[in-house]
Amino acid sequence: MSDTDGKEIPKWPDSLPPPSEMTMLPPEHVIYRESLIEEEDIYNLVHDLFYFPEDKYFLYFEYASPVIPEGFDIEKLEHFGLALRKYENFFYRRPFGDDEPDRYSYIRLTAADIKYPWHQKLVDSGPMYGRVQIELMEWAKKDIELQRLKSMSSKNEDPLLLQPNFMGVGVDLKKVPSWLKRVFSKKV
Repeated sequence: MSDTDGKEIPKWPDSLPPPSEMTMLPPEHVIYRESLIEEEDIYNLVHDLFYFPEDKYFLYFEYASPVIPEGFDIEKLEHFGLALRKYENFFYRRPFGDDEPDRYSYIRLTAADIKYPWHQKLVDSGPMYGRVQIELMEWAKKDIELQRLKSMSSKNEDPLLLQPNFMGVGVDLKKVPSWLKRVFSKKV
């Protein structure tokens, strides 16, 4: 075992057989209502949902709290193409690690899941949290893909290709007719 910042790296116990199969789950991202107020933050979330579709994004909130942050609006999220799909509760917050006291992870504990004393302590001491899975609506995915295609096709409307060709210059014959129409329509 080696030390990493004073901590030992966990090792599989020798007394147990090695696992025969492992499943790598997609990353889960924790989001709070306070982080979905500014439009820039919502755009960033839409970007992440589009470019990382295998990741899971969850909006966590205190279950019994009537306080909703000022500026948070579900209709605004729907306007940007975000859908709140699957609602779950019975989550309890616990510290992520000793070295990061302001970061938390969540564990789901129903009455049947309580097996250890620390589970019962979490349920007794902390408020219950709910979570909603955030997904990108299909129309938003299609809109982003259309914008990408438009930006890719409009970047190069010039029929001249400056790349290694015969004598250094090539001509894209598919673009010549539309280019000639544009050139002559501007001069008239």
